[in-house]
Amino acid sequence: MVRRRTVASLGVVLIAGVVCSANAGEPCVAQWVDHFGPENGLSGDAYCLEVFDDGTGPAVYVGGAFFNAAGVRVDRIAKWNGSGWELLSGPSGNGVLSGTVNAMCVYDDGAGPALFVGGTFFSAGGLPANKIAKWDGVQWSTLTGPFGTGIPSVSVDALEVFDDGSGPKLYVGGSFSSAGGVAASDLATWDGSEWAPILSDEGNGISGSVNSFEVYDDGTGPALFVGGLFDLADNTPAGSIAKWDGENWSLLEGPSGTGVSQRVFAMQVYDEGDGPVLFVGGQFFEAGGLECTKLARWDGTQWSQVLAPGGEGLPGTIGVLGMTTFDDGTGEKLVACGNFLFGGDVEVNRVAAWDGVNWSAFEGPEGIGLGVTYDVLAFETEEGPALFAAGEFGFAGGIPSSRIAQWQACDPEPGPCDADATGDGSIDLADLNLVLANFGQATADGDTNGDGTVDLADLNAVLGAFGTLCE
Repeated sequence: MVRRRTVASLGVVLIAGVVCSANAGEPCVAQWVDHFGPENGLSGDAYCLEVFDDGTGPAVYVGGAFFNAAGVRVDRIAKWNGSGWELLSGPSGNGVLSGTVNAMCVYDDGAGPALFVGGTFFSAGGLPANKIAKWDGVQWSTLTGPFGTGIPSVSVDALEVFDDGSGPKLYVGGSFSSAGGVAASDLATWDGSEWAPILSDEGNGISGSVNSFEVYDDGTGPALFVGGLFDLADNTPAGSIAKWDGENWSLLEGPSGTGVSQRVFAMQVYDEGDGPVLFVGGQFFEAGGLECTKLARWDGTQWSQVLAPGGEGLPGTIGVLGMTTFDDGTGEKLVACGNFLFGGDVEVNRVAAWDGVNWSAFEGPEGIGLGVTYDVLAFETEEGPALFAAGEFGFAGGIPSSRIAQWQACDPEPGPCDADATGDGSIDLADLNLVLANFGQATADGDTNGDGTVDLADLNAVLGAFGTLCE
């Protein structure tokens, strides 16, 4: 899902963007940003990204298998504030111990929004945590119910917030047999005080591991789509993906098959122009019986291929590991990352943008793309839209970037209708009078360019577009 916020500048692999020149009048040029070289990057692989506001403004959080960020011991999770790294310190230590961070999600359990962190670890900030913990911006806490704390076995690999009709809950997926002392086969919910399994009216769940979640409305109301590597959902062959509406499971059936042929690692809702559809990525070669190389669409009724000039899908050894949507100023695109080299006949090198017709790459001064990428995240910096990525790589577009990188885009040039200060569909005396009445003031009234002040730029915008009719 898209997460757009404001921060000074961020780090994780970026996908489409532009950096504005410091010299006035020079055009913006899309490029990789040199934030995370050997001395300011991560010491090990990064697996997940999330945006969280701890009260000091939105920032990017990175989790994975690394111990250090910019040479400072952080223990597998750190906050990038736009100019430097910050620790997540607890009463007896930093970050998490004895494992990795595989997933993060922001959820309000009744005490305010907090960052929930899942993985293979046993402690967080020095507290016994069992694979999942909560960071509120100041301290760590554990998810302890009446019968136990966290998830004692194997791993947490996916987190998502979904309202099943009884209020928002944190959905937790991975490889485990119990949660908080309650029997739960690879899926469970946390409501802030108790753990519960995810079971249908028939009392059945899924059989296998969970790697991804996405909330999607296929026309019958919002539902949680669950992907991973599992054979059954509600005792019915599912093909590693199923839909949960809060009470029952349903399957994603195609012309000659159900679900996909291998593991689902990532899902993302994206509108190519005909309405939102669910893009599903992973290791598979078939979806609903159709040939679909690591990527496919589900529109609520049927599966379809992602076709581009030169071929379909995103061929690669591992496949698609992460997805998001990102608007670089030229329109929203689907961004996919993983371990693939081509999108159709375009060389993309493990990260690519899809506009509904074609794939495009993110080229740097000395190369295209980056190394194996596990996650991507859209974020709004002060310089404009940015894309962050996390993974195993050491370079992004030929620029040194240790496991995290940033691709920066400029905000799009303002159009004439941005000068419609009153929002009434035409640029006329009403807009001019509004700007003049608030001239020199720090107010949104008459501030056509959104810079916080009504000034000559706003007056010139109205005068330059005077008489324009806008839809």
